[in-house]
Amino acid sequence: NPLPRICLPTSARQAGTLDCLMVDGDEVRRWCSLQGVVDGLSITAPLGRPYVLDSKVRRALLIDGCLPQAPLLSLVQRLVDRGVEIAYLACPESGGVSLPVSALPPEIEYLQAGPAADGERFAPFTARLETLALWPDAIYAAIGREYFSPMLAVLRRRLLHLRKGFAQVLVLPPALPCGVGACDACGLHTRQGWRRVCKDGLIFDLLAFA
Repeated sequence: NPLPRICLPTSARQAGTLDCLMVDGDEVRRWCSLQGVVDGLSITAPLGRPYVLDSKVRRALLIDGCLPQAPLLSLVQRLVDRGVEIAYLACPESGGVSLPVSALPPEIEYLQAGPAADGERFAPFTARLETLALWPDAIYAAIGREYFSPMLAVLRRRLLHLRKGFAQVLVLPPALPCGVGACDACGLHTRQGWRRVCKDGLIFDLLAFA
């Protein structure tokens, strides 16, 4: 049954193996309950396009929307191996489970957006981003789509020019039934028109949602 299929980014890669990490939470438990008793899992890989790493980037801001798949872990290691200075902003107010600090390399600066007040869901995130926007050479985000507009507003206000490729965002649809662009179940609208997440994503330029 392809309907319970979910996107599961790798957290580490070694010779002959791929490691995946899912942070415990309601979404993970619901998915596991759908599997039942099985002999194994059906894996379709790889899907879509990864984050694009510019060789000129020396400082990177990673924004973690506390998604259960912990999608930024493998990117962290790739950036560390390149000697990139990293600030890691966790946004637990998005309703997810924060990745433990112990899961990250010690040289990374770990930050958190504070708790949100009633009626001000995005305020802690945008306040943190206001103070950080001028620091990085690139931003890599794994956040819910509802955060795209507040993020765009802050970057346009703080930067003289928001260039293409500066901020890349991960789009994780609820399900990927086919994974090859045949069923259109993962389609979404962008500035460039209708796109399929499994083929044109999973990484998009933030400006595609301006």
